Amino acid sequence: MKTRRGIFILALILAISGCSKDEPTATGGSGLPSSYLMPDSVGQSWHYSGYKTILGYDTLGNRTDSISYVLSLDIAIISRDTINGYQTFTAEICCRTQKDSGGIIADTGRVRYAQNDTLLAEVAYVPGTPVGPKQKGVMRIRFGGKTYKNIEELRKSVLFGSGSVGKYDTTLIPYDPPRILLDYPLIFGKEWVHYSTAWLSHRKAERFERTLVDGRYDYCWKIRSLLDVDGDGNWDSDIVWHDWYNDSGMIKRHLEMQGTWVGPLGEMLGTIIYIEHYELANP
Repeated sequence: MKTRRGIFILALILAISGCSKDEPTATGGSGLPSSYLMPDSVGQSWHYSGYKTILGYDTLGNRTDSISYVLSLDIAIISRDTINGYQTFTAEICCRTQKDSGGIIADTGRVRYAQNDTLLAEVAYVPGTPVGPKQKGVMRIRFGGKTYKNIEELRKSVLFGSGSVGKYDTTLIPYDPPRILLDYPLIFGKEWVHYSTAWLSHRKAERFERTLVDGRYDYCWKIRSLLDVDGDGNWDSDIVWHDWYNDSGMIKRHLEMQGTWVGPLGEMLGTIIYIEHYELANP
């Protein structure tokens, strides 16, 4: 079993929606029974609102930068099919960042999901390409022993398993093997392999809790993603990623990552903390 190292800050994007407002009716009651299937009707859509914050520090620990943006996320199911006995559906995901200048950066991608009464999995994807005003302060980032050309490439690597920012098209790239998002039935402390391709990632059902979502309290499962990006055999403490689910899907995501700003020769210039948060805005 892997272990965690150290302490970090706290814990985005892409999912399905909803959440129960009722108290759990049984001790340790599962919000996701083993027979459950996610909502997947073509044309169904969800809207999330949130924020993105980037904090910069120099090598002495002095804060040198603090930027926050308003974010919105729209998810729409565009197709549904059955493949190898699995019910599948493809969702188009559009993330919009509101810039201080008033401009908007739009980033659209797609994910295909497969599900039956034992699991929910991502089976294929295409990452989006940001369209709109360029972001300022683009610098290379070292994270988990790897170097990324900007924060967007790092974000896509963590969320999609790819840092591609090439021209957007609709050709889905298969996940081989599929990435297991949920392993039913969920019980306290249950842990499973999310994927082991780009690096090792597990998902863990931490607890069934009452949580605040868009100004209201709902009961949901809190799922944590554990990653070993640097391959040292320990769960990384410089990334914290939580999703909240119940029997209607995901209703909240919080992601935080800490990396190192590096110069053209690989020299350390400081530290970056990246925070991304979404909550369902149309329950």
